[in-house]
Amino acid sequence: MDELTRLAKHKYAVYMASCSGLNYQGLPCPMWDALTDAVRGHWTSVARDSMLGLFVALDAMPDPTAARATYRKYAGDDEIAHANMGHSFPEAAE
Repeated sequence: MDELTRLAKHKYAVYMASCSGLNYQGLPCPMWDALTDAVRGHWTSVARDSMLGLFVALDAMPDPTAARATYRKYAGDDEIAHANMGHSFPEAAE
């Protein structure tokens, strides 16, 4: 298992610990190996952010412009400023 995957699995485990391994419906969440490739890929994006920083992680996604727009939607302006240490949110590289 490479280091990025190992970190993704760790992030998932921390999340599972914080919610007692239950989803929003109170049902058990799957173990790492039972997750779909897509879901493991999402956790890998979280791990990439932890290792490399938010904007590198967003730029590594299949559609960086859409990823940045989705990030803005869910994070809100205050979170963007915090994550970027007070700098403006840069646009995706062309």
